Amino acid sequence: MKQSLLKLLSAIAMVAALGVFALAQTTAPISGSVLDPNGAAIAGAEVTVKNNATGTELKAKTSASGAYTVPSLGTGVYTVTIEAPGFKKAVVQEVKWTSACPPQ
Repeated sequence: MKQSLLKLLSAIAMVAALGVFALAQTTAPISGSVLDPNGAAIAGAEVTVKNNATGTELKAKTSASGAYTVPSLGTGVYTVTIEAPGFKKAVVQEVKWTSACPPQ
């Protein structure tokens, strides 16, 4: 009886550990570059990624090369806003994101 209970508890612990591992895989980063109409990098632009369902916002600043990364986005629909001094604000709505594939 004790051996069966120990096997059951071990199996439950393994399933729980796999579940935590699976949850850790439900987010993915989004990255890109911010460029002006001539293709030049825009350094210091603020990129805001807002989850439309929860209202949660994540922000990043572009590097000298115009690159940015926003880590740990969960599956959902987002609005991406890019702002930089001297440039018109850019807004991209309805960005569908899953951790398994890039935006659609």
